[in-house]
Amino acid sequence: MSDLEDIAAAAQQAGGHPIWMGGYRQPGTERVWTIHDQGQQLGPHTEVEMATLLASGNVSATALVWREGSPRWIPITAVVPLPGATLPYAPAYVLSRQYPSSGTKIAAGILGILLGCLGIHKFVLGFVGAGLVMLLVSVLTCGYAAPIMAIIGLIEGIIYLSKSDAQFHQDYVVNKRSWF
Repeated sequence: MSDLEDIAAAAQQAGGHPIWMGGYRQPGTERVWTIHDQGQQLGPHTEVEMATLLASGNVSATALVWREGSPRWIPITAVVPLPGATLPYAPAYVLSRQYPSSGTKIAAGILGILLGCLGIHKFVLGFVGAGLVMLLVSVLTCGYAAPIMAIIGLIEGIIYLSKSDAQFHQDYVVNKRSWF
């Protein structure tokens, strides 16, 4: 039996759905989660349902989940195991999840505010095409269009810094949104 089948069987025997407490499955209590994946919100779902959606490919491994009382959206893999995982238990719910892009968010925001006309903030985020557009518009117009690019950079820098880490991660790392 796979881990997912073990979870489902334990839930049926206990007459409820499992939850993760301290890293161990405790049957009998249900958690309700909302899933945000590729611009759509799904749910509410239990962990068993989320594991099934993840295993079937209906939800991507980069999806974010949230439940009432949670301070932020977290990756689905922090709540349910990836399909084929050989862990004896799923990772416990983590409140202090740090997104790998949080340092990038600050760098891109500051560069957008200070050097927005050169598009450097786009290069920091990995959007080479958008960065080249901003740089070339500023340079090839002999600086006449640089103020327009600077305003765009200023607006984007403020947007980057005002987003939560989870929303920034979803918009610019997962969805690869290159403008505003």
